[in-house]
Formats: sequence, structure tokens, C-alpha cells
Amino acid sequence: MSIDAILSEIAKARTQAQLWARLVRCGQALGFGAIGYLLLDKGRTGRAIAMLQHGYDPEVVRLYVQLGNGLHDPTLRVAFTTGRPWRFSEVLSRFTLSKSEQLHKERVNEFPGARDGMGFPLFGPNGRDAYAVLGRPAGEDILDRADRTALHMMAQAAHLKAIRLRAPQGDDGWQLSEREVEILRWVAQGKSNAAIATILEISAGTVDTYLRRIFEKLGVTDRTTAAVKGVSTGLIRA
Repeated sequence: MSIDAILSEIAKARTQAQLWARLVRCGQALGFGAIGYLLLDKGRTGRAIAMLQHGYDPEVVRLYVQLGNGLHDPTLRVAFTTGRPWRFSEVLSRFTLSKSEQLHKERVNEFPGARDGMGFPLFGPNGRDAYAVLGRPAGEDILDRADRTALHMMAQAAHLKAIRLRAPQGDDGWQLSEREVEILRWVAQGKSNAAIATILEISAGTVDTYLRRIFEKLGVTDRTTAAVKGVSTGLIRA
């Protein structure tokens, strides 16, 4: 799939949900089995306020969240420090890692499907930055022959399009309660119902009840789409 074709797909998206679905398909067409996107807190590199992912093992996702949701990811740090994309394996071999970064990679590398991929720093207006990942390549040659500049252009264009597609601030119209918004924000960061229950000191069953109400109000049936709507409507703000 050419970069022009991908940019055309991005341009055709009319909502953030459509954009995400198109990006997943484009990633698959390029030979990647997984795609990830971390929306970062304004001006705080590594502090994720929302995470979207497709194709990663649920155990890998849970572990990534437990390890700080990118806070100790060395590839994320190096990508933003240098302003360009890097393969995970290159960062491990070419840069000195802190103890927390070393632990992060050792733990994540316990899962074969997460061992190599590519991370992209994405920059937006007023510090609305993000970090994108392409992983689970169909073969080693996928990463070897990848046009990093073209992929970075694609990811950056998608990030800017996502920002443009966001609804005006405060125009949510979903009538979520303060507690429901709080739970939605934790869901967007990849937290499980059990983890949210621990954080908020309520039962997992209560979290499940809240989540069902959130899904009904937003008109969605899954956590990823709920997170996308939360970001696009301004309920989750960067």
C-alpha cells in the first residue's frame, strides 16, 4: 500500500472512529499485525491520558499499562528526544537505558509478539503530542525494508487529522456524570475494571455497572470505541 493511498484514506475519514478503523486496515496492508496510539498529556512526554491499540496480546497491553503506560518505555523517550522513529531493537542496542527502562523492556520482551516494532513521535499544536507504534510485523523483512520517513509522515498526518476531527471543547452532549467521566478516563488509559475498582475504592461490579451505562450513553459496545469518543468529544482532554 503506497503512502499516497494511505494519506487518501486518512483524508476520507469523517470521524475519529472512522480514522482509527482506516489506520488499522492500512497497518495490516503494510504487513503489521498490531498498531498502537498513545495520546499524551499536554507538555508531558510519556504521560499518557488515552491509549488505543489493535492486535496486541491482552497480556502485553495489561503489562504495558502496569509499567506506566509508556512512562518508562525507552523507545518513546528516544523517539521524542531525537524527533524521529526508531525500532525497539535499535534502541536497546544503541542507547543507554535507565534501570526502569531496562526493566520495562525485559518485562515486555517476555512476550515474543512484542519484541520488535517501530515507534513514532507525533507532534501537535499546543503540546498535543502522541506516540504511535507499529508492531507484530509479518516478517523480519517488513521492518528492514520499511520506509521510515513515509511511515512517519502517515502517522503524523493521522495525528493532526485526529485533532481536527475532535468536537468543539465542551460540546459532549452525552450527559455523563462526573463519576462516569472519571471511569471513562481510566478506561482510555487501558485500565481493567478490577484496576479501576482498586483506584476508586469501589467494587468491580460497580465499575461494570458504570461502564454499561457509559456504553449506552455513548452508543458504543466496546472499550476502544468508548475511548475514541471520549477523546473526540473532549470528555478526555489533552
